Amino acid sequence: MMEDHQIIQLFLERKEEALQETSVKYGAYIRTIAGNILGNREDVEECENDTYLRAWNTIPPNLPRKLSAYLAVLVREVSIDCFRKNHRLKRFGSEYDASYEELSEVLSDDKNDPENVVERIALGSLLNRFLEDCGEDARTALVLRYFYMYSVEEIAACLGSSVSRIKTMLHRERKALRKFLEKEGYEG
Repeated sequence: MMEDHQIIQLFLERKEEALQETSVKYGAYIRTIAGNILGNREDVEECENDTYLRAWNTIPPNLPRKLSAYLAVLVREVSIDCFRKNHRLKRFGSEYDASYEELSEVLSDDKNDPENVVERIALGSLLNRFLEDCGEDARTALVLRYFYMYSVEEIAACLGSSVSRIKTMLHRERKALRKFLEKEGYEG
């Protein structure tokens, strides 16, 4: 299997082999993230292909330091866009819906407005500071739930913990996040 720097070099050289190698190394990873958000196999396949296309169109000019993280951000954006497009008028029981609902008590929805880029960057910095101060299990649970859209059951299995412990931990960390953001002057 190719190393990340070799795959990135293929992108930079505009060789289609970059897409094949990305699929071999990260296809399952991309499908897992998309599946957690969408839950529909056809949509997952479409988002996987859209992720490869977006990577092709953005490398260059972007030069990712960590290809897996770069692809995670791309597939997450593509999958959330697909979810919103497919479910504009309806609410479905996906992990995206569940985790979004949980965070809505802390963060407001208008932060997705492209005009709020500076505020989103500042919020990202605050979130990183908050995560740095969390314990390892709490940080892992928060990232798995609210970035990768894992179910509470999946997080419990990953951490070797009970579902009720994870639910309690996430609730406690959301409250702590709200207090932290208020203390930092964020009005969400």
